Amino acid sequence: MLRCLIVLFICTLSLPPTVSADDVDVDELLSVSSRIVGDEVTDAELSNAIAAGLWNDQRTALAIAIPGPNRTLLIALVQQASGDFIAADISRIEGALFRTIGLADRTSYERYRTTPDHWRKAGDHGHLLVVRLEAWTE
Repeated sequence: MLRCLIVLFICTLSLPPTVSADDVDVDELLSVSSRIVGDEVTDAELSNAIAAGLWNDQRTALAIAIPGPNRTLLIALVQQASGDFIAADISRIEGALFRTIGLADRTSYERYRTTPDHWRKAGDHGHLLVVRLEAWTE
């Protein structure tokens, strides 16, 4: 029998006053996030992750997840007042989620999946990113 444990983590991101996000430049998102991932993932994997990413309601913040053999690469891209995006590696959230359930060792699980779940509004210029960890054992 497989058992699934789901843990949620909330990450606060402060966003600037909204600028027009109607025409988000995907090439800019690729360029900014590629600085974080380096050679860890291919351009195609990164492009697919951006296309499947989770936007906030105003399209001023994007969260992406790229599963890997030893960890999930989690990146938050946040639009600045200038309209440019910056990227932050938030992958450590996954380790914190495993420690929350009492195990720092991912090998205790048959499989696991870490994904951005949803955005929540937090005040006038902030959003909360909820990240979900699902872990299965026999």
